[in-house]
Amino acid sequence: MTRSNITRWLSLIALIALLFFGLGEGLSRALNLVDRANGFPRKLFVAAPEQGLNYRMRSGLSDIIRGVPVRTNQLGFRGPDISPLPTPGTRRVLLLGDSVTFGFRMPEEVIFPTLLGQELKANSDQDWEIINLGVEGYNTAAELQVFRNTGASLQPETVVLVVNLNDYDEPATVGPRGVLTLNRDEQISAWSPAHASEFYLLLRWLVRTGGSVWFGEPALAPPPEAKAAPFEALDLYVSALRKAYWRNPSDDRMLAMREALRHLKQETEAEGIRLLIVIVPDGDQIGPAAPDLAPQIRLASFCREENLDCLDLHPLFAASPTPNLFMDIMHPNTAGHALIAKAISHQLVAP
Repeated sequence: MTRSNITRWLSLIALIALLFFGLGEGLSRALNLVDRANGFPRKLFVAAPEQGLNYRMRSGLSDIIRGVPVRTNQLGFRGPDISPLPTPGTRRVLLLGDSVTFGFRMPEEVIFPTLLGQELKANSDQDWEIINLGVEGYNTAAELQVFRNTGASLQPETVVLVVNLNDYDEPATVGPRGVLTLNRDEQISAWSPAHASEFYLLLRWLVRTGGSVWFGEPALAPPPEAKAAPFEALDLYVSALRKAYWRNPSDDRMLAMREALRHLKQETEAEGIRLLIVIVPDGDQIGPAAPDLAPQIRLASFCREENLDCLDLHPLFAASPTPNLFMDIMHPNTAGHALIAKAISHQLVAP
């Protein structure tokens, strides 16, 4: 084969590769295949170069995430852009938390950070500013780091840490398929092409899963006794495991959570910032005559021993006449968010 023929073949191969990857990238983006396959909004998250965090939300985003509009500000948190310092006379409140605070699968206008601002405006003659620093999947230690990296410099008057009952768990990391994973060994670099190319990520999915994303075995049906339950069988199973861990912690995750609470108290006190801890119940704790309240019991002990100002929302949720306050076992629905907003507002304006 002559040199000219080799050059022609190489050029043809390069053209075919360019067309293949170009068409693949275009179709992957147009059809949103990555997020359809992994069920997690990859376009919302990136590996974080920030101190102490494994991932963060993209800044300046405006898109549909899980069927609802989501916008992020210049700092990479949900909501409008934030001024570096509060306006004189404005009482600035920072909300730290996970997916409940972020507003999992809910429009911004109906989540409790938004409703809290409305409640405070209606019940106080002062100006309030609510800043939502909630990020899906963060635990208490990560939320402490958010305060250190971002929150303290915003000079709030009050920090509200919203605790979900799995916040002792390890936070996730961005894995090689672009989705959050609990396998810390799979963390990818912030410079991986998986952050830029939808098609590259899709090919990695296919290679790593062997096509099981689309062609795997169907999920097993829940047992008959779970069909009448208000929550999915898997949710109830995982919730029971959480309660068992709260009763008898088997590793250092609970200790790390307590240390994070202690440090957050020390660091807010040093800045003259009020700290309020708000504890959100699980859905299966509402309704039964004798719910498993092991998490609340241990958290109450933490609050007494660390002299923390804690607001347990379980009694309020349990006494509500609204029959359903949850969209799933860990995430309150619109009515639940309204209840959280009223409770925090009352706590903040109470003399």
